[in-house]
Amino acid sequence: MKKSNLKTRIFFKALIGFALIISFYACDPARMLALKNETGNVIELQIEFGECENEFIKELSESKEFENVTLGNSEGENVEFFSLGMGKWYEADLEAFIECTKSINIKEAGKPIRKIEGEELKKMLPEVKKNIDENLVTITIN
Repeated sequence: MKKSNLKTRIFFKALIGFALIISFYACDPARMLALKNETGNVIELQIEFGECENEFIKELSESKEFENVTLGNSEGENVEFFSLGMGKWYEADLEAFIECTKSINIKEAGKPIRKIEGEELKKMLPEVKKNIDENLVTITIN
């Protein structure tokens, strides 16, 4: 009977430890980036990053996640979400994302139709605000 009590105690201690670990991660939700297509057509896009000192943006540009993103034209298929690690969008990271994004290239049916860069790109990217949603940034392609 003592062996089963010991096993039960070990099990409950492990269970409590696991619950504590999960609760620490639950306090810090994932940083998300959403790309939304409102063109009415199926598009492929590629986000190009320039040189950047920000480590978070360097990791993004090296990950190749944004090289060929296909967005559909119907509800549910026109948005793609990317999880970019745990934590919120810090103002410095969002500013670096805006400054280091060189261009967004858009293709329709495999043919280049548009390259967004410069001032048009800056207007399209989210503004840095004190009250931004701390975990989700959305880029909408019109």
